[in-house]
Amino acid sequence: MKLSKKIIGLAAATALVAGAGAMAAAPATAKINYKKSATIISFKKDLITALETQGIQVSVAGYATWNSKKAQVRFPVTKVTDDAISHSGTLIFTKGETVINIENPTVVTPTPVPETGLPVTATTALGVVPVMNLKHAKFKENCSINKNKKTKKFTKTITTRLQTDVHLTSDPNVIGALQALLGPAFTADLGLGQSRTTLIDQATSKKKKKC
Repeated sequence: MKLSKKIIGLAAATALVAGAGAMAAAPATAKINYKKSATIISFKKDLITALETQGIQVSVAGYATWNSKKAQVRFPVTKVTDDAISHSGTLIFTKGETVINIENPTVVTPTPVPETGLPVTATTALGVVPVMNLKHAKFKENCSINKNKKTKKFTKTITTRLQTDVHLTSDPNVIGALQALLGPAFTADLGLGQSRTTLIDQATSKKKKKC
């Protein structure tokens, strides 16, 4: 399945779950630029402040990066298939000597999309478990064509963005473990903030192609 078609289909499906209209089909695309493709989760700043007052610190490891001023974590995209969008990196919650690692989150893309949104799974001490849900998708796509003056070749770039609301999972086992280890701040379906997944699709050719 072509990347843009896949993401538009997901956006349309999640929009329909939320009561919005369907979206148009996308043009065919080529090769994913994984160096530039990523998902950024912007946490609610008041949530981070509330966690800090309870002695809970947020950090990252691996290929994830943390912007403390914006309360944002960035996970690079490592693989896109018909079933999932995989990422690399670890989000860490620490309280005293207790450390919770949420490693290599994956946006699962089932068909049809559940009413609870797109589930996000990750590797934890409990194994691979659901950790978040992505809801209320908004989609945007841009296309540009640039010519290399030296090679005389054209590069067509399609930038696909999927923005959603991010909620904590409602899985009782996961919520129970979080509350037992970190306290009552982590409640089922807690609104965490927003996410923006950016996927860069590129193709190079000798002839200029239309967007």
